[in-house]
Amino acid sequence: MPRRRVVERTIRSWTHFLAVRREFGFGWLFRGQPADRPLKTTLERACVGAGVRLEAAIGIEEQLIRDFRRRYTGADAPEVQKDKLYCLALLQHHGAPTRLLDFTYSPFVAAYFAFEDDEDTSAMWCVNGDWALGECRKVEPQVDRRNIDVERNDATFDAVYHTGKRAFAFPDNPLILNPRLITQQGVFLIPGNLSRSFMSNLKGLDGWNSGDHVVKLRFRLTTRFKRTALGELHAMNITRASLFPGLDGFAQSLKQRVWFYRRLAHRRVGRRPPNIPLHPTAVAGRG
Repeated sequence: MPRRRVVERTIRSWTHFLAVRREFGFGWLFRGQPADRPLKTTLERACVGAGVRLEAAIGIEEQLIRDFRRRYTGADAPEVQKDKLYCLALLQHHGAPTRLLDFTYSPFVAAYFAFEDDEDTSAMWCVNGDWALGECRKVEPQVDRRNIDVERNDATFDAVYHTGKRAFAFPDNPLILNPRLITQQGVFLIPGNLSRSFMSNLKGLDGWNSGDHVVKLRFRLTTRFKRTALGELHAMNITRASLFPGLDGFAQSLKQRVWFYRRLAHRRVGRRPPNIPLHPTAVAGRG
């Protein structure tokens, strides 16, 4: 009898994760989540949170794109006007609700997003991108047009994603990658039917319940597991500061450095030891 659930595996240590990740070959896509929950796009979450039926999502998406295009004046405005996927990728980068679900080609980048929050359990979704592409071709033959550089535009986006009739999850990227996609080795899984949940779209692909195609890793996070993992990822230069360049990313990355700062504070690093007097100018200034 066919399995009716996604294949799951429980990971209990960093060493275990390193062994398991070697089982995923080239072409797999990864998404780390700080909580073990079903896959949902931010647009799906926004609709559910606002009490809006998913049948309205495609119209909401059109209005969102239209409104953004009318207001946006950045240097890449021509790309925003040309390809809805480029437009949505930029919106996603800045926090707008979209149909795009962030994945990465790097299991280590995905691991960071799974471990960075204060949760006892987290998850990583692993999807065989080659399988997804092959199955999407069976469901929606137009998807191959999105792989032709000169055809990555509104016309092919609408042909693939705005029919609203077929459920699938297609791995896609705009031709011009924004800095976040480059830094995070990012790729999107994009649902074909916005009137249905993302999980329903993923299950529209034959073989979704096979461990050769989709696997969810469930992490049981002890303090030791998380500390080891974040330390190893930091050594790889995978932190929020590197994944989100700029002051915000750097400031947010400091949360994972608390354990390290505690060690420095215990050793009194940066503070004057009791047996070393103040500099004479500092003493003179006390008067």
